[in-house]
Amino acid sequence: MAKLYYRGMAEENGKPKVGRSARLLGVRPGIDIDVEQMPRNWLDENGYLRSEIDQNSSNETVAVAIRNTKGMSTSLSIEMSWIFSLSAECGKEQTAAEQFSGYFDRVSGILSNNNQSQCQTGIFQDIEDNWWCRVTPSGIGEVGIDTPETAYIMTEIGILLYQHLRFAPTFRYALVGL
Repeated sequence: MAKLYYRGMAEENGKPKVGRSARLLGVRPGIDIDVEQMPRNWLDENGYLRSEIDQNSSNETVAVAIRNTKGMSTSLSIEMSWIFSLSAECGKEQTAAEQFSGYFDRVSGILSNNNQSQCQTGIFQDIEDNWWCRVTPSGIGEVGIDTPETAYIMTEIGILLYQHLRFAPTFRYALVGL
């Protein structure tokens, strides 16, 4: 049976945000990959290592990634990603979770930073056979709280979700956060 791995990344302009952390697109030298300095003339025009006979000495060095067992970081489950959401436990009936999902699906609002946030929903069943709905707003990264602005936007979205929750279909309990 195949084992699935997930990579949760922050978003920037609809694409993965580039950077050097576990939640950004890129690698962390010394953690995700090993890097060594070597003379530039030891590499051919494609970046491959020349044979020892063809290697020329050079004072100019370049950083090269070393091929080994390291690589891109992953999570063992999608739940390990830091996804800001509202999660509601709706009980034993799937229809309750479906109604809750329909109430929040595509709900949108304009935030104080003039960006629009729109909700997407999904339902799932836990190991105790309870049905849940997860409401995930757009416009917020998946790296946790990395700046004061992120904390403010998460708070603002959380308040909006709680306000909309007041008139939601039946559920047992709900929480907003990471």
